Amino acid sequence: LPAILTKLLKKLTLSKRHHYIPEFYIKGFVGNDGKVSVYNKKLGRIDSNRKSPKQVFFEWNRNTYNVHGEETDFVEKLYQFGEDKFSPIYRKLTERLEEIELTAKDLFHLILFIADIHWRVPNQDNEVSNHVKNLNPENSVFTIKSKITGENAPKELFDRIINEPSFIGSYRIIMAMQDYFGVERDSSLNNWKIYYAPKQDNHPHLLCDNPLIIKKKHEENILKSELIFPLSKSKIIYHTLGKHLKEIPPENRVSTDVLLFLQADNLVCGPDAAYLNSIANLASIYDAEWKIELLKNEVFNIFE
Repeated sequence: LPAILTKLLKKLTLSKRHHYIPEFYIKGFVGNDGKVSVYNKKLGRIDSNRKSPKQVFFEWNRNTYNVHGEETDFVEKLYQFGEDKFSPIYRKLTERLEEIELTAKDLFHLILFIADIHWRVPNQDNEVSNHVKNLNPENSVFTIKSKITGENAPKELFDRIINEPSFIGSYRIIMAMQDYFGVERDSSLNNWKIYYAPKQDNHPHLLCDNPLIIKKKHEENILKSELIFPLSKSKIIYHTLGKHLKEIPPENRVSTDVLLFLQADNLVCGPDAAYLNSIANLASIYDAEWKIELLKNEVFNIFE
């Protein structure tokens, strides 16, 4: 009986609502009511009710897996651990409208967060699965060895482990870490710029379920590409790869939001319903891949 109770208690304490975009990050895009307006691309309209950060960008039991006959949410707990480390830094970066001193430690945490978000969202699920399928003992970042002999485990065992859903789920975190450790962070600190929108600016940045805009779509390490990342409704991150950042006109911010809307799988949110709706209308013009590519070039044209 105690064993059954223990198992039941474990199941009851498992988390169920798993955000692929963290709640603390969504809070950076809310209106004065602490909520966001949400555009559902599949339905082609803005949801009638505004939503709290808890209600958007999540999947039920996304990071719950069955391991040796028991359900576990260890992957979700790993994400929570990272969020607990970064969320105070995020608040420091976003709570004040004026520019703040950004330390190297702050920036390192931010870079890791960007990589983490990229591999965490559902848009990258197929990419992660395909990457894991191509792993082998020779090219993998980890090895499986016998405790007794120290020899590598047979390839059959290696293949069985990497095909476990729990391994594939946790490998998203490993891919983010690989990107992070795969760049020269110390020498590239000056390549990361935070743009602060003027207080009177009436174009609040949007957030979508695939929020990282990458110039080179098939770059092996996303942190080695020019990229744009909405940090909050009033701040945006640019990775310039050593280029200079021109003055950013308001129309570029609008184009960035249109691009975010276009690359979203389904959900796009923001503090203002009217602005969100206007971006949806603008996005309808870009009905061909070549038009979207032109828009992306225009957005990145502020790098020189």
